[in-house]
Amino acid sequence: MWTNIIAYRLWPLAALNIAILMDNMATGGLRLLLKGLFSTLVGVGLSVVLFGFSVSSEVSVLTGALSAIAITFFTVVVSYTSYSLTLRYRNAKKALEERTQELQETRDALWGEMELAKKIQTVLLPTEPDISGLDISCYMQPADEVGGDYYDVINAAGKNWLVIGDVSGHGVSAGLIMMMVQTSINTAIEQNPEVEPSELLSIINRTIKRNIEKLDKDKYMTITLFAVFQEGRFFFSGLHQDILIYRSSTKTVDTVETDGVWIGLMNDISDFIKTDDLFLEHGDTMLLYTDGITEAWPRNSETATRRQHMFGTNTLIELLQAYGDESTERIKKELLRAFEDYDTDDDVTFMVIKRV
Repeated sequence: MWTNIIAYRLWPLAALNIAILMDNMATGGLRLLLKGLFSTLVGVGLSVVLFGFSVSSEVSVLTGALSAIAITFFTVVVSYTSYSLTLRYRNAKKALEERTQELQETRDALWGEMELAKKIQTVLLPTEPDISGLDISCYMQPADEVGGDYYDVINAAGKNWLVIGDVSGHGVSAGLIMMMVQTSINTAIEQNPEVEPSELLSIINRTIKRNIEKLDKDKYMTITLFAVFQEGRFFFSGLHQDILIYRSSTKTVDTVETDGVWIGLMNDISDFIKTDDLFLEHGDTMLLYTDGITEAWPRNSETATRRQHMFGTNTLIELLQAYGDESTERIKKELLRAFEDYDTDDDVTFMVIKRV
């Protein structure tokens, strides 16, 4: 090819135009291909006009013509191939952009649904819990947008109830079960204000067990219900975390174990649960919590050593003993301050109840 470019003085300019043509085709498609062909023809014509047309004695006109045809054919093939690849790339890019747009729209819609679920869950929880004779402060922080922890302060039909619970896992399915439990408890209390905690728990379990089966989820829930009576008397039932009680008279913390069985595992739990009672003197403080706080680990700690340095129940006992004589809001703030240096992948919930 280059022998012919040297042999014919008109070919250098033509070859330059062909190079421009190939470059344009690789980046610009059919439109620049046609422009390139036009530029090549113009370049050849100007070469003939300006330099004439002389033939090397060593190369025949036929050989030169065939070489020119070969160059043109090669250029067209390369240009067409480049154009095809460019077209496929553009189509793929367009399809990708459309798919990305669809995913973004789906994400935004899903995010909106999650925000709605979070709002519903938040609305269901008491914002200003109030029971006569008690000072109450509560806190809940879901690990996801929707959590499986549950606390409640219920005032219904002249009766007062406290509830603390934790659905296994967290996220949407746990949050859905938590809202089912909340609705079921409130409905059952409205229908029978005199129901005992163990009986109420048995009723709730039957409903939740059926719903969990319909959801096809392997879930259960730890929960303790408290019926609040006058003069500091509480009747409670259900298996959950230990109950911590700060005794103002002795400046010590009692640990009350809960008993029974988790709900959602079997249809009838009436033979496994009972109603117990406890008593708060004036100034005594009760702390209810979920395992999201006790199983938290120090921030930036190694995974292998996390279980050795968890926040733990002992830390709660120490905090309660140190600030038990303060208001529930002060105890809440001190607990959260101590928790600042810890991380967790679970929901965190606690209730501080003081008899005043």
